[in-house]
Amino acid sequence: MLARVKQTLSDWLGQLPLRKNIDDFNGFLFGKMLRTRLAVLLMDECADEGFLNRLTLACAATEIAHTASLFHDDVIDGASLRRGRPTLWKATTPNASILTGDFLLCESLRLLAGTGNTADVNTFVLKVREVCFAEAEQELLLRGKNMPAEKALQIARSKTGPLFAFPLMFCVSEATEVLEEVGYLIGTAYQLKDDILDVTGNEQTAGKTLGTDMLRSKYTLAVPDAPYPDGAQDYVEQQCSRAVELLSPWPIKQQKLQAFVDEKIAQQAV
Repeated sequence: MLARVKQTLSDWLGQLPLRKNIDDFNGFLFGKMLRTRLAVLLMDECADEGFLNRLTLACAATEIAHTASLFHDDVIDGASLRRGRPTLWKATTPNASILTGDFLLCESLRLLAGTGNTADVNTFVLKVREVCFAEAEQELLLRGKNMPAEKALQIARSKTGPLFAFPLMFCVSEATEVLEEVGYLIGTAYQLKDDILDVTGNEQTAGKTLGTDMLRSKYTLAVPDAPYPDGAQDYVEQQCSRAVELLSPWPIKQQKLQAFVDEKIAQQAV
């Protein structure tokens, strides 16, 4: 299934009008693909072709939208390194990175429309909107302010949770809402872990620019001396534990999720 999603992205990329203008574009799209990997891990094993096609397009659209958000974020943060190579705006120009991100968001919607399911597209739009609003709120309203822990947690959830949640909604028909919440919890944990990395990590090991949150006065649960009763790592563990607990009616999926948490989140270098 993972190979199927990658092939869909490769086919799409080969037809992309801007492909020849962006060096090493493929490297940006095929990153960790954690959102797709989690969906593939938790999907129904007995699935027909219609189900597989719908999930494939949902995952591919999610990966494209995520890449678009990275192009925008790197310009906003002034980040020069991503996945061990120059960010798109450094390799080209800020304008090129912003416009390419805009184009990719449109492409993610066009690709998902291939399901022929209007409800899928509408749900995806709402998820992307949630991400964009959280980013705008943090940048325009909250930068430079020490916010309550509940607000910092909500920002982390809304920035990263929606694009983890969306493909999971296609995985098990009888547990859509449960898996959607699992996606939000895992996405929140991953964002918090990334916030910790930004404060304490090593750029060479991480392969990306760090320290931008403190430099730009973007307060998170990981900011040193922030007035929070629990550290960011405590919140990471809480989110992961809740996600795993939600899958208790499905023991095999629960075990798979725990393995994902242990490998992709708990052991993420900070």
